[in-house]
Amino acid sequence: MEVKQIYDLVNTAAQAVAGEIALPTEDLSNLVDVGKSIQNALGVDAFYKALVNRIGKMYFVDRKYTGLLLKLFKDSWQFGSIVGKVQVDDMEAVENDTWNIINGASYDPFVVNLPVVSSKFFNKMVTFELDITTPTKQIEQSFTSVDEMNRFLSMIQTMVYNSMETRIEACAFRCIDNMIGATINDNGASVVKLLTLYNSITGISLTADKALVDGAFLRWSTKLMGIYKKRLASRTSIYNIGNKRRFTPADRLHFITLVDYAKSAESELYSTTFHEEFVKLPLYEEVPYWQAPGTTFAFADVSKVDIVAIVDDAGTTASVSKSNIIAVMFDDDALGVLQPRKRVTTQYNGKIEAYNDFHKWESRYFNDFNEQMVVFVLE
Repeated sequence: MEVKQIYDLVNTAAQAVAGEIALPTEDLSNLVDVGKSIQNALGVDAFYKALVNRIGKMYFVDRKYTGLLLKLFKDSWQFGSIVGKVQVDDMEAVENDTWNIINGASYDPFVVNLPVVSSKFFNKMVTFELDITTPTKQIEQSFTSVDEMNRFLSMIQTMVYNSMETRIEACAFRCIDNMIGATINDNGASVVKLLTLYNSITGISLTADKALVDGAFLRWSTKLMGIYKKRLASRTSIYNIGNKRRFTPADRLHFITLVDYAKSAESELYSTTFHEEFVKLPLYEEVPYWQAPGTTFAFADVSKVDIVAIVDDAGTTASVSKSNIIAVMFDDDALGVLQPRKRVTTQYNGKIEAYNDFHKWESRYFNDFNEQMVVFVLE
């Protein structure tokens, strides 16, 4: 073990925290241990210089990760493949003859008026797996007890679990991203250009880089989002690509905000106000990014989607690149994850005395362009 004398450091620190000297520049390289690889970690005792240091305590990195967007996950079933969704189009009103009776006229009660019924079928599944080999005899020499070895093996399984959760979460994000891309590509009323609207109302020229620190804009934009929550509850054909008449009650409305916007709005509106209007929605969520954080969580990266999206029921694709997306609202039937299935198969290899575990994931990620979605952007 390497032993460092730090009396000078602690004496200076004591004076600094007591306010007796100006803030010093301190060399902490003798205080902090950042760890070493196994090739360099082992040392010897300070007296004989021959006894190898023993490991006194082992920590295992085994913290479990829980992915975001869990509210997108829906039904699961074992048998069958195709998911069918049936809808009936609106009926057209006709004249009520009860109040328009003409003497001698004939009123036929046997006219057939069939509703217009249509169906959509979803029959696409995606899958991946994570494979890992776990030895048995070979690692016994590296631990001092069965309990310690089991903790190590448990850490490996936790790592696999976290790796799986990260990838499942990434797929869920991309399910939303495709719907965002299709909505932006459609460029209809479902794309709400907040700065364009705000600047036209106020007569100022607020820019995206200043919007999230502008109290007046935050109050106005949050109010507008509350208006859209009510608009989506009305039965219209305005807010979906397929131009179908739809309505979304509050308990079926997903409202997902970029955390940068949500926290700015909370600080400006007071958390209770924002909480009552949006956070209490059963399907409300906050996300740190839409596609990826980039390398620094810069707003230009976290607010961006840069994808090739399927944009219509025919399977047409289009490149979509859009920054400054701060929130989305969509119906629970507009997108989601169906039939999520996770399982593990194991094969023992007696030749090398090790287990091969195959962690498998299968699921269906769907978008329905006949359902409502609204995208809020700072432009």
